[in-house]
Formats: sequence, C-alpha cells, structure tokens
Amino acid sequence: MAWTASTTGKALRLSRIFHADGRSVVFTIDHGKDGSSAGLEDPVATLAWALESHTDAVMLNLGVFRRSVHLWQQFPSPGVVLALDVHLYGTIPKEGGDRQAYRVLSTVNEAAGLGADAVKVIIAFGRRDLEVHAENLRLVAEVVREAEIIGMPVIIEPTLWGNAIPTERKNDPVLIPHICRIAIELGADVLKVPYAEGVFADLCKRSPIPVAVMGGAKTDSIEDFYALGRQIVAEGVAGLIVGRNVWQHDDSVTVWREINRVFHPTLSSS
Repeated sequence: MAWTASTTGKALRLSRIFHADGRSVVFTIDHGKDGSSAGLEDPVATLAWALESHTDAVMLNLGVFRRSVHLWQQFPSPGVVLALDVHLYGTIPKEGGDRQAYRVLSTVNEAAGLGADAVKVIIAFGRRDLEVHAENLRLVAEVVREAEIIGMPVIIEPTLWGNAIPTERKNDPVLIPHICRIAIELGADVLKVPYAEGVFADLCKRSPIPVAVMGGAKTDSIEDFYALGRQIVAEGVAGLIVGRNVWQHDDSVTVWREINRVFHPTLSSS
C-alpha cells in the first residue's frame, strides 16, 4: 500500500477511512437523490445497525448526515464521505428518460464544515451530448481544486452510465482502465470503479491512488457477492463501497459482518 496523499490534511482524513490494514469497506446510503429505495426507506435506522456492526466509513448525502450525526457519538466513529453531486435522467423519481444532466449541489467547504473526511463526485462517460460531458468534467475539476486547498480527499466515481453506452458495456474491461486514468488525471485521491474481470490486478498495481470497487446492483446469490469480495482483495483492490448488496438482503447485519471479515480477516467474529 504505497499511496502518498498530496497534503497532510488528505493523509489524516484518509486514515479515518482506511483501516490499519490499508483496506476499507464503505457502507453507502447515498441513493436518496433519486427517491426512496427498497431496504433504505429509513436511512437513519439502517445506518444505526451498520455502525453498531463495525464500519470503516459511510458514504451518504449531506441531508441524511445532518439527521444522523448523533450516531457518531454512540458508536466508534467511522469515516464520513459526503456525496456532492447528482446525475439526472429525468424529472420523475425512479423513471428514466432520454436526456441526462449533471450538477454539483454542495460545496467542499460545506462538507468540511460538517466534518467530512472525503467528498465524492461522479463522471458518467458515454453521454450522447458532448456539452453535458464537458460540463461534468469541468465541475469535477472545480471540486478537486477546492478540495486541494483545504486538504479534503476527493473520491471520483468514473462510470459508464451514459445513454450512449449499451447495457452490456456498463462494465467493459476495455473502457474501465481508460476512465480510471482520466479520473486520476483530473486529481482523484481515491477511485470508486465498476468491476470488470481481468483488468483489476494490473489496474491496482499501476494506480498511484487507492482503487475501490462499487458494490453495484444486488447479486442473485450472496455467495457470489462474498466470492467477488475475495477476488478483488486478491487482485489488490483497497476498498469496497457497497449498499444494495447489504441493505436489500433479508439478513443485512450478517452480510455486513461477513463482507467486512473478507476485507479484514482479523476482525472479531462477534
């Protein structure tokens, strides 16, 4: 784990996200900007049991963090990653559309004032509208500049969510190294990346910053989810940022504890 943060502030904040073994399992509940999700109807209650069960860090939106900050006084304090942006498909919640837009809704300074240890922004590649893509890049670069001044780590999530990308290419192993490189060039301190077979061992070896895999949609089999965890650890992935594969499971607490043990084998079995 030979990553070097660009400032002392970033190094200290990242140490609150990554476990002493250099890995992190981040519990993400930042899904509410497109409406309510099954299993996440009460995000504060969901967060409470996750913190009680051991959590390296939590990724969430500013509104829910303000309403749940009391939990940080009850449990060992996990790192806080605040999502600043929104990726839009339409104006009706949970209904898609044929257009896309991107906006940054909160500032780095606002996140810092709330006590964040990192901020997260998305770059959605594959949009049909070049101007929308260019604006996405400009806004992410602006966040990176603001964060560098105050020593705030930026997690960039490069995705293949654009409406010009067919479904079968959303985890394209040819494209993923390219989108990761672009995020690094823009100034990412951590990558949050969709997983693809066959490229991550090399990607992690070459990356100058930690690579985390996004949990994605709920898998059909929980054993497949655990197997993915073991595979990415073996490939050198530093983190897993996961939500639906945990809080949409019937036994969420057990799943959360088990996937943490995959990444941190020395954790207590309690």
